[in-house]
Amino acid sequence: MKLRKGKTKSILHASIDSALLGVEIYNKPRTTFRSEGFITMMIMAWTRLFHAYFNSTIGDKYYYKKKNGRYDTIDGERKAWELTTCIRKYGKLTSGVESNLNFFIKLRNKIEHRHIEKREIDRYFNIW
Repeated sequence: MKLRKGKTKSILHASIDSALLGVEIYNKPRTTFRSEGFITMMIMAWTRLFHAYFNSTIGDKYYYKKKNGRYDTIDGERKAWELTTCIRKYGKLTSGVESNLNFFIKLRNKIEHRHIEKREIDRYFNIW
């Protein structure tokens, strides 16, 4: 698929930038939030990758709607599908990729929504 200028290309570039930043964070040995930063940036990268795909295939329709048909909003902006919803709507991932993404979504939720000790996250990976 050849992308022209526009929203899809912009979202795709944001996905790539998020992934590269995640790897850069992870590869800095003195960074203290590196596992957490890597996981968070990779979830953002995957989410944006799906948004680019959906924008290209179904248009600007990857947003949550309320029962009354209006868009669900957060801070005045339409709420885009989260990664879990994107995975379900896409429906073409291998079971291994889907399992890995779901594992990292759970870790990201722990990082973002609850206090979690750094050693606890690293234990999931058996590193350091």
